[in-house]
Amino acid sequence: MLKPLDPIAVRDALNRVIGSTVRRQKHVLVIDDDPNVADMLRQFLPESDFKLDSALDGVAGLQAIEANRPDILLLDIIMPRLDGFGVIDRVRADPQTRDLPIIVISAKDLTADEAQRLKKTVASVMKKQGLQSEKLVDEVNNILQVGMSHAFSPT
Repeated sequence: MLKPLDPIAVRDALNRVIGSTVRRQKHVLVIDDDPNVADMLRQFLPESDFKLDSALDGVAGLQAIEANRPDILLLDIIMPRLDGFGVIDRVRADPQTRDLPIIVISAKDLTADEAQRLKKTVASVMKKQGLQSEKLVDEVNNILQVGMSHAFSPT
């Protein structure tokens, strides 16, 4: 920087340098009617890197998104009150959340139509059975680094 120093330029330079070294926890919201799944995912996602909140059904999940938008959503398909497809439809219909990355984590065997529908609206689909910690962490980090605005076309 050159003298005389411009206070705004100094602040911006400091923010660039400091901002690049400060790591922020990624906010993850798990929507699943089985509380054991949220507990399992808490063990998978290191607390130093991830802040994990959970909701037990789609309605509660949408309320949680509205109250404190997460960086990424981990979503089950089969749930009471509002299933995962309903959550996806509402998230994609809202301009505030239409770009929210979603990973579906479900035990459901998807039909061809369901698989096609999810392919157009979510970042990834993973099976609960055999879910591995490292694979989930890598998937979440990759999706958040790449950004999802181009990966699906909201209807």
